[in-house]
Amino acid sequence: MQPATRAFPALGRRICVYGYGGKTATAKLVGEILRLPVIELDAIFWQPNWVETPRPEFREKVFAAIAAAPDVWVIDGNYSYLRAELLRQADTVIWLDLPYRVAMWRLFKRTVARAWDKRRVCGENRESWRLSFLSRDSVLLEAATRYPSAEKRVRRHLAEINDAATLIEFRSAREHGDFIDWLADAYGV
Repeated sequence: MQPATRAFPALGRRICVYGYGGKTATAKLVGEILRLPVIELDAIFWQPNWVETPRPEFREKVFAAIAAAPDVWVIDGNYSYLRAELLRQADTVIWLDLPYRVAMWRLFKRTVARAWDKRRVCGENRESWRLSFLSRDSVLLEAATRYPSAEKRVRRHLAEINDAATLIEFRSAREHGDFIDWLADAYGV
């Protein structure tokens, strides 16, 4: 392993991960290395057969998960109607502000792999070729249309971060990779 080309600040114990192109994998890795529980918002939101959880119930479930470990958690997800509350509680925010082509390529590869091997995602669901590529509800179509405006919305919300919180922003795949290398090295994994 090569040493990271950038030093990163120490991570807190209440971490939010936002963005496209690796937020869930990043959150799981951070949680594993720091031995923190990971709250995957998509797994809470999506009921079996891709049925959405109503917003009030979803919010209640998310904050119940936080209450189970109020001082130590890693949360990943891009749910704008929860973002302000989660950011106020976080002491570290990791934002994958990757270039559009990088984020979309990662999302495409992930979607193909999931449709191919039928692994469970978002709770008990599975991605299918039809759902992933041929449906108007396609995650790829949604990301492609929402990504350009999402950056502006997230940047506005980042102003709501707790004053004592640390923001770690990645604008390239290399920066993100350096962070993963640094994290493993810094925390002895």
